[in-house]
Amino acid sequence: MVTLIKIKGFVDSLVKFLRFGKGDVQTAPQAAQAGIESKPFADDNGVHSTTSVQNESVILGYIYSFDNVNPGEIRIFARNTDGNEVFSMYFKNDGSVEFGGDADYLVKFAPLDAGLQTQNTAINAELAKIQAAITGLGGTYTRNQINVDIDNSKVNNIKV
Repeated sequence: MVTLIKIKGFVDSLVKFLRFGKGDVQTAPQAAQAGIESKPFADDNGVHSTTSVQNESVILGYIYSFDNVNPGEIRIFARNTDGNEVFSMYFKNDGSVEFGGDADYLVKFAPLDAGLQTQNTAINAELAKIQAAITGLGGTYTRNQINVDIDNSKVNNIKV
């Protein structure tokens, strides 16, 4: 039988819950997608079911009252101890992903680095012209090569 429940907390890795309409607090493991680990907050609403094994039960999932996604989309979020959302990843049905909102952009390392290296070359060429002009007028100018290196900013485990 499937029942609605109110989460009360955790005991080790088991969810502590209260079935609606009953006064007994029970525990059960929660089912989740492979590779996803999370714990609900007390007072979250969930769905509970018994299994084919007598007296064995499982938490099937949780019920949220918001509607932030469109068909085909997935949003993963984290909450602080007050239950307020603090970060989300939103996989949209147009092929884009938002990490923590849509106010800024992530950049692709390779094109950014290529652009900076092109700018380095252009600046160094202009510095050579400046040095030649100053020297040609009888002055001295020691040219230092410009080099912008962003290799240490590369994140190797996130790729597009």
